[in-house]
Amino acid sequence: MNQNIKLLLRFTLFGALILVGLFVIIYTFIAIRYSPSYVYRELFMDLGTSYDYRILPERKLTASPNPFLFSADTSKETLVQVTFQSNPEIKNLDAFLESTGTQAFLVIQNDVVIYERYFMGYQRDSIVTSFSVAKSFDSALIGIANQEGYIKNVNDPITDYLPELAQRDQRFKDIQIRDLLRMASGLRYNSDRLISFGDDNLTYGFDDLRHLALTKTEVVEKPGATFLYNNYNPLLLGLILERATSRPVTTYLQEKIWTPLGMEFDGSWSLDAEQNGFEKNGKRDKCPRD
Repeated sequence: MNQNIKLLLRFTLFGALILVGLFVIIYTFIAIRYSPSYVYRELFMDLGTSYDYRILPERKLTASPNPFLFSADTSKETLVQVTFQSNPEIKNLDAFLESTGTQAFLVIQNDVVIYERYFMGYQRDSIVTSFSVAKSFDSALIGIANQEGYIKNVNDPITDYLPELAQRDQRFKDIQIRDLLRMASGLRYNSDRLISFGDDNLTYGFDDLRHLALTKTEVVEKPGATFLYNNYNPLLLGLILERATSRPVTTYLQEKIWTPLGMEFDGSWSLDAEQNGFEKNGKRDKCPRD
């Protein structure tokens, strides 16, 4: 009996050592292929939460000197509550919002705030993470850059602005800026690959997103044919904006949207790393935190 127990313990220990060895080999390979910093982030940083702004570097946005102030009308609060509570799963709107981890919930109608609630200790001027809303700012800035002549046309090949892509694969010349905006670039995107090789992980947690977008993207089908939510698209849009306007995306946002629109509070845009300073434009990401 004792001999059987010893044998079982040996097999268990041997199996554990094999798993540890595989773990070390896999993450050593990832560190060599991508970067040690990326491995550190994957293993020890809980990225992808609403609190990422506390640990990631950022580029600041400052409140507009002429802020636009919404008026408020609390007389319509009951209407909002009744509308949402018509869903049998929502018996009490505020309780439902609190139970789902909501930080801020506003309903605005014709520039009038008709419902405004904050949870989890947040207030009107609190920093919150807005994730993929960044894509809307990217597309708006592309339109402004086009209007101002920095970008000639959204039908331009992306290689007009990122020529090194064509040096790697001539098929990149067939991708237009419009294809990136429409999420139909034909670029590979696999979010289900094992461990840290998934593109969701890479496009969010990698510490040099310029390098990732310019060297790791792959054309797998004809552009314009298939819609695919692909976070390499906004990264490439951010690069095009940066190249075309000769300034960081956040700076261009400050000049063309944040200040003229009358943003009442400061904000920021999270960066891939302090030394690289490129705005994180992909999924689970931050647009300005307002």
